[in-house]
Amino acid sequence: MAESFAILGIVANIAQFTEYALILVPETREILASARGVTEENLDIELIVRTIQDRHETLVQSTASGTETGIPSRGELAILKLADRCEPITKDLVKMLEKLRVKNSKFPKLESLRAALIASAKKPAIQALKQRLLDIETQIGHEMTKMLKYGFFSL
Repeated sequence: MAESFAILGIVANIAQFTEYALILVPETREILASARGVTEENLDIELIVRTIQDRHETLVQSTASGTETGIPSRGELAILKLADRCEPITKDLVKMLEKLRVKNSKFPKLESLRAALIASAKKPAIQALKQRLLDIETQIGHEMTKMLKYGFFSL
């Protein structure tokens, strides 16, 4: 009886390993074939992060210089607070994505496999940070729409 449970456990482990390998092999190939040493998905996330960073820098600069009195309105303060909340998230995402980039190496296949393993382990964290960032960005858009609609912009 105990032997049957042991065999069942071994078979389950083999199946789990096979499933994990089926996920890693295509990702490793994509990284290896990529000119930049990163998956397309991670490139897209990096582009989103950079775009949001640039937009928030522009927002902060225009809010600081756009008021006649030098004092931002309540709506602008809300947007600035939201933009400030984005900053640590974008920094964390950029750090994570940088660790997943394959550098020039003597062993590109091994480096690609390493990156795929790390990416697989970090994927939930990256997706969670990306979603938080997009949620805050959506809220900033709502605040800006509200300000434009009711004419509370001093920019």
